[in-house]
Amino acid sequence: MFQKIIYIISFLLISFATHAQIGGRRSFEYLNLSANPRTMAVGGVNNTLSHADANMFLNNPALIDSSMAGNATFNFSSFYTGIPHFLLTYGHDFGGSIGTIGMGLQYIRYGNIQETDEAGNVIGEFSAADYAITAGKSFESGNFKFGVNAKLIGSNIASYTAFGFTTDLGGAFVHPTKDLKVGLTINNLGFSFKNYISGDYLKMPFDVRLGVSFKPEHMPLRFSVTAHNLYRWDIAYNDPAFSNTIDPFTGQTQTKKISFTDKLFRHLVFGTELILSKNFHLRFGYNHLRNRELRFTEATRLAGFSGGLAFKVKGWEFAYTRASFNGRARSFIALSKNIQSFFKKSE
Repeated sequence: MFQKIIYIISFLLISFATHAQIGGRRSFEYLNLSANPRTMAVGGVNNTLSHADANMFLNNPALIDSSMAGNATFNFSSFYTGIPHFLLTYGHDFGGSIGTIGMGLQYIRYGNIQETDEAGNVIGEFSAADYAITAGKSFESGNFKFGVNAKLIGSNIASYTAFGFTTDLGGAFVHPTKDLKVGLTINNLGFSFKNYISGDYLKMPFDVRLGVSFKPEHMPLRFSVTAHNLYRWDIAYNDPAFSNTIDPFTGQTQTKKISFTDKLFRHLVFGTELILSKNFHLRFGYNHLRNRELRFTEATRLAGFSGGLAFKVKGWEFAYTRASFNGRARSFIALSKNIQSFFKKSE
């Protein structure tokens, strides 16, 4: 049985590695966007951090545990032009053999957009939105944990709608005595069961990620490194508008080559958490792919860098992150509370 599972997963990986492409070639790309300040503060990609944070099960369902039970979090970020991105997460302990289940609701609304005809005449307005409902469960075997997320996803643009179903498969090694985790996830395996246009196949934003996080015993720092897009080696986009140069001797156009090291680091995201106290953390991250893809001028050299903080006051946790993209930074905020305390008070 175990060998059959390995064969199936291997077939799926080969299939997606053959057909999948990054850079706007797939549908439902919003599944790889996060409104969670903690994830964005450590670079935007992570599958090993958890520590009683219900948001993190969306990154790796294997990390769901009893510490998330009762944790409810409201996350919000604003895209450029004020497009709102909402994320609600909650971990609930159902008890018995079910245990803790992670639940999430993601919603992005793009507002009202002018509709025009072929000549550019305004003939009305239409709206667009993306959304996803997620539920996750983990299983434990010694120092190893396994988990799965099930996602019902949807998108609408004017009168066109699309729906699909995807899963995240996660695994993690949790050291029994040290603050050390290693995580492996296969993200967004799935299919669309309703397309914008009948017969138009929609590709899922598939990804494979491997990460590690570690906190030295006598240091207030937790380090994390996450590798993403592991199903494909070369994920660089060599934009001809910025990479082509003219040879001064021959006058021929030459394309700037991307080095092996640059290609390697585009797969890596680095994060650090500075734990100043139990109730106050600082967070920093660097995403090399984002830096290279969005840094075009001197003004955009900070693209890919991010930083944030989190603090607790009387059981409430507030988190804030500022992440730089193409010369402009976006803010991410979250408010968390363990609502089990409300039930205990009522009892």
